[in-house]
Amino acid sequence: MKIKISEDKQTVTLSIPNNLSASEIEKLIADLSKVRASMLPSIPFSQPETEDQNISFQDDPHFAAELQNDGRIRLWFRDYGLGWMIFNIPVSKACTLRDFLIANTPNSTEFNFFSNNLRDRDATQGIG
Repeated sequence: MKIKISEDKQTVTLSIPNNLSASEIEKLIADLSKVRASMLPSIPFSQPETEDQNISFQDDPHFAAELQNDGRIRLWFRDYGLGWMIFNIPVSKACTLRDFLIANTPNSTEFNFFSNNLRDRDATQGIG
């Protein structure tokens, strides 16, 4: 596979073999993602409309969360086409997300995934 970005960073030339395995597709997607990050125009910071055809939309994704040593929250989200995406969320944004989720979810212990998940993790790692 060969990916070449133009000097003006607005177009890309691809050379792709006819047959690709699942792992080769995953590598191509990851490589294209890195190339797209360097292209112009950059991806806007405002979220697009949900009707946009370029959005990967998935109900009830599998995810995991972990507290990092520096206080950030690491979130893993599994997209059935893109694979795993990892986001390291700074404390201030994690607090904003927490507040939004608390304000917009039922107040019930059956929905207490994060507390149970972190408590179980802390017990196995000897934290807390």
